[in-house]
Amino acid sequence: MKMLIALGSWLVALALSAGHAQTLTLGAYGRLTPDYLTPTLELSYPLDDFTLGARAQRDAFGVSVERALDLGAAGRVAYGARGSLGLAGWGAEGFVRGGVAQFALEARLGYAPTARGNLWVGDSDPAGLGGLISGRVRLSSAQTAGLLLAYADPLLTAEATLALRDRATYTFGLGVRGPNPYAVLGWRGEVGEEGALLEALLRAGLRNELEAALSLPVGEGESILKLRLALAYALASSRLTASLGAELDSYRLDASYDWGFGLWLRYTLNLGGQ
Repeated sequence: MKMLIALGSWLVALALSAGHAQTLTLGAYGRLTPDYLTPTLELSYPLDDFTLGARAQRDAFGVSVERALDLGAAGRVAYGARGSLGLAGWGAEGFVRGGVAQFALEARLGYAPTARGNLWVGDSDPAGLGGLISGRVRLSSAQTAGLLLAYADPLLTAEATLALRDRATYTFGLGVRGPNPYAVLGWRGEVGEEGALLEALLRAGLRNELEAALSLPVGEGESILKLRLALAYALASSRLTASLGAELDSYRLDASYDWGFGLWLRYTLNLGGQ
């Protein structure tokens, strides 16, 4: 704990002494099963064409680097890597994401001998090798095809979707996780008269997953309240997992349930600069 406090003081001093725009996020995370409580510190620091990051929690310290390539009207691509090391173990991951013309791509690959949440609070991926590659191609102004391949030791997931846009966007698809097939249904569009945007995606099979996100203008529209919900239920094991997130201005809350409850509260300081 003393080491974390000293490291946090160094991160704050670095941020305050820098002449660039940066953010410092202060938080606290706790879970009941297994018992775990830690403060969290996150620093984002732009340096020339790169953005450097540092993140500290009770048993691990992580760093990251990211670079974005602006391709003008053609699109934008970002790539980078992150790593973490400490009493909890170690882990490393690389990624690339962005869009060029009618194509969009996201890919990441990483390895950690311990559960990712022990190294990066809020990460739910298991121990071992993991990654994904996801691509979308716009077939027309009203049709977009997508393909997803993901691996989380020991399961391989493959999914194909087709999104159809009219006033709203409807998504249909099929997938397979390990030996189990499932269907994909999704909807995205505005709800109500306040300009709220709702997006929902259902995967139905032996394991059922529901993901929903709502963006709602608050006040005069200067602030946006973002709500996220994820539910998963496996029929074979009767296992239920859930997560709930809320974000407004500089405040963020994430709650989760997976054989035990977890809660993560954060506040982000914009330290200004140039």
